[in-house]
Amino acid sequence: MGISSLFQRYPLLLPLISLGLGIVGGKKIFFSEWMLSSVSTFLLCLIFLLLMFITYSIQRYVMRWIYGVFLTLFFASLGITLTLLSLEKTQSHFFTNTSCYKVRLVSNVSNHPNSYIADAQLISRVDSLGFNIEEKCFIQLYFEKDSLLSELKCDDELLIYSKIQSPQIQLNDEAFDYSCYLLYNGYAGTGYVSKGRWKKLISPSKHTIKYWSLYCQEQVVELYKKWNLNEDALGVLSALTVGVKSNIEEEVLTSFSSAGVNHVLALSGLHVGFICLFFHFFLRWMSRKNRTIEKWGRVPLVVVLWLFSFLVGSSPSIVRAVMMFSLFLLSSLGNRKRNSIQVLCVTALVMLLYRPLWLFDVGFQLSFVAVASILIIHPIVKNYFSFHFKISNYVWELISVSLVAQLGVLPLIIYYFSTFPLYFLLGNLLVIPLISVILFIAFLALLTFFMPVVNSILVFLLSQLLILLLSLVKSIESLPYSTLDGIWITEIEVFVLLILLVFFTLLLYKPSVRHLTLFLCGVGLFLMSHFYYQEQAQLKSDILFYSVRNCPVIHC
Repeated sequence: MGISSLFQRYPLLLPLISLGLGIVGGKKIFFSEWMLSSVSTFLLCLIFLLLMFITYSIQRYVMRWIYGVFLTLFFASLGITLTLLSLEKTQSHFFTNTSCYKVRLVSNVSNHPNSYIADAQLISRVDSLGFNIEEKCFIQLYFEKDSLLSELKCDDELLIYSKIQSPQIQLNDEAFDYSCYLLYNGYAGTGYVSKGRWKKLISPSKHTIKYWSLYCQEQVVELYKKWNLNEDALGVLSALTVGVKSNIEEEVLTSFSSAGVNHVLALSGLHVGFICLFFHFFLRWMSRKNRTIEKWGRVPLVVVLWLFSFLVGSSPSIVRAVMMFSLFLLSSLGNRKRNSIQVLCVTALVMLLYRPLWLFDVGFQLSFVAVASILIIHPIVKNYFSFHFKISNYVWELISVSLVAQLGVLPLIIYYFSTFPLYFLLGNLLVIPLISVILFIAFLALLTFFMPVVNSILVFLLSQLLILLLSLVKSIESLPYSTLDGIWITEIEVFVLLILLVFFTLLLYKPSVRHLTLFLCGVGLFLMSHFYYQEQAQLKSDILFYSVRNCPVIHC
């Protein structure tokens, strides 16, 4: 399959790639000294759109590539414009001195080791004369520990006396750039609020969707606490079902990561697929005599999926899964053949148009790359082996899916975490079936809260399964050489590895000398780039100074 035929088969692939490149370019422009604003790039976008309409009217077949060029330029300029608009919203000029601000919390207050943290929307600043100067941006607040903070909820309005400042640029070499993380998530600044320097105003009579989402999560977690689960089991169950990870200890998260199964703690396609499976059996039972119920019953299922997405916080991975399942369910109403890759392209394009900075979210990247690898490579790999027994086929299916998904996300995992779990196949083979059983029993336990005897049996069984899950994860972590640590690659090497993965896929689909040559050239290119950066990273006679609070650090 050539490039042109590939774009013809998946017509949204070219706009998606162009939009992604535009978003990356928009980020580079924003953090550089180029004097470009979203207004100028928007005008450029309109020009390319006009040229698209003009060239579309050209009837000559040999000139069709001109339309493709302007289509690419339009979506690239659109990506730049949307990125600049999103990042410009985070640019606020705060006063250098401590001032009084009126804010509205957009999250609950969460407990951290040294302080309490909450997200807030800045409403206004009160000057020395008592006038309210309107300020509209999102900030992150750090509160000094105070027992009264437990009363604060999402949507509460506060008066705070604090110094708000823009996120500080990361100065430490090879450290996590928290300032960019804040900007990508829409935060314009941060502030520290000392004890006694805040006052709660009257709570609003009407609450936002975010409030009700957090409220439902709290109610579910409070119900879990009544089941008398141990602390680690409670944290894992809260993460698996409603996406609340605040109750999980850092040691447990490390164990899941070392075992290569930390993806199960992020709500994604596994959880959405479980909901769809449950409703599918329910619809099949309801439509035994009327198939119309089964067909049109998928519409309320789509509504249920989106309600679940809002309930658990609408992270990029869950939005991707819900949107893909929704498109599959709705497309089946017209009895059309479903194209999984095209649905994935539609999902990614819509999500990036809605929030372009999601492209730099690690969860977004891992989610889409893993699903793309499964959809493209798995249909070939699974046919390499075939068994007579269903159990054997199921085990091979699970192994091949895990292998393909891990192969796709391998460059990103090494780049972001500098580590790789060696026993990920064993972890997924043991943990994923157990997770499916845990989700099913947890769902039944929630439904049978009014039946004490049945509920107590289910809760006991759930508790034992969670203990078994934690034991399995810690056992895999304790195996020798469970992780490879200290692996460093650059952004260029990540890009080369992804290109190499594309060449490998072409070789699987159509083995030929040409595709083998491309693959070997890709291997050579990666080795050259890796040795080059390794040479650049040799020991040097340098002194590095690190910015660490209350602790001077010098690296010789």
